[in-house]
Amino acid sequence: MTDFRVKQILANRIQTPDGTTLQSFHRHDYVVHRDRITGEDYMVDGGTTYLRRSVNLEPAKDLSVYDTDPHEVIREAFAWGTRGKDGTSPLVFKPLCTLAEDHIKAILATQHHIQPHIRKVFEDEIAYRNSDNVKTVKQAYISMFVNGSLFIQENPNSPNVELIFNHNNTLTGIKLI
Repeated sequence: MTDFRVKQILANRIQTPDGTTLQSFHRHDYVVHRDRITGEDYMVDGGTTYLRRSVNLEPAKDLSVYDTDPHEVIREAFAWGTRGKDGTSPLVFKPLCTLAEDHIKAILATQHHIQPHIRKVFEDEIAYRNSDNVKTVKQAYISMFVNGSLFIQENPNSPNVELIFNHNNTLTGIKLI
């Protein structure tokens, strides 16, 4: 059976010929850049609502991400705007993969206006973090990495470390949490 569902935009972004990435985070977030190689102005607009792009002699590369893309791609590209815990900090857009799990749970509990496909992104991130592909080592630090082997030594004074594995159980990332 064919799925005729319209794919939803999660990251509206392009890359210009000089390597600059432009991302529109929300509706009417018009972003423009004069390319250092071509001298042309490149623009992106529409956030996660619609795609609006400039037409250039040298086309930009489309880096948009949709809800049909793998979650490993979505978590790096989808960004959430935050003003900090107290709500008084300047607005900053942070990639989903950098948000604390408590923050994601707070978003799900309090932001009832978000669209279902956005809510699913947050729910999928929590499921992803609790899956076998992501291993969190509490109170540990990495003492050495030799010949592809990871040695972990317990230390109560060290930060938590998140080890990220791909589907083949190969270590693909290390993040302090």
